[in-house]
Amino acid sequence: MSNKARNVGVKHVEIINRFGVREFAAELGLEYETVRRMRDRHRIAVEHWPRLIEAAHARGWVDVTAESLLLGLVRDAPAGNVARPSARVAA
Repeated sequence: MSNKARNVGVKHVEIINRFGVREFAAELGLEYETVRRMRDRHRIAVEHWPRLIEAAHARGWVDVTAESLLLGLVRDAPAGNVARPSARVAA
């Protein structure tokens, strides 16, 4: 077993709050309202993750990785806000 700490994910809303909504929007080239809605949904759209990871690492926030974002998405999402596998089964 690895000595490395287990990655439990980072909450998306906490990441936005670390930056602040305005700074997050400016850093990623987004509108303020877009970021506010992401914060309200507890979900940062995946297409923004590469730039977010780069910006976070530039600030020394090495806990922000693709893995931690994915785990945080699942852990932090309000009930009913995470896609679930389809109940339909091919006949």
